[in-house]
Amino acid sequence: MGEAKDPFTNLLRQAGLIGYPSAERAGKRMAQIHFTHNLERHVACPSARLPGATVAELLAAYFAAHPRARGYVLDDRGALRTHMTVFVDGTAVRDRAHLSDPVAEDSDVYVMQALSGG
Repeated sequence: MGEAKDPFTNLLRQAGLIGYPSAERAGKRMAQIHFTHNLERHVACPSARLPGATVAELLAAYFAAHPRARGYVLDDRGALRTHMTVFVDGTAVRDRAHLSDPVAEDSDVYVMQALSGG
């Protein structure tokens, strides 16, 4: 199987996640990802339990099932958009470019619009 053009598909392949009938049915514990209701006004993005050891892997798994949400969260290089923020267990991610922050099997991950201004 060759390299896919989408780096997130490649991450899924490397992690062995593509082809699973369901990670939950395979007995894996998974992080839960949630999206702000403001984002849901533009695109469907329901909460989900998914596998992934990093924010990038978790988002790749999510966008495989909900591809329209990707453009609202990530830019064309796969980095977190300026107006978005991600929290893992209450802590903002530090690596906005590569999303390499770790995610535990029981983590709660929140994706939301960043607030700014005075």
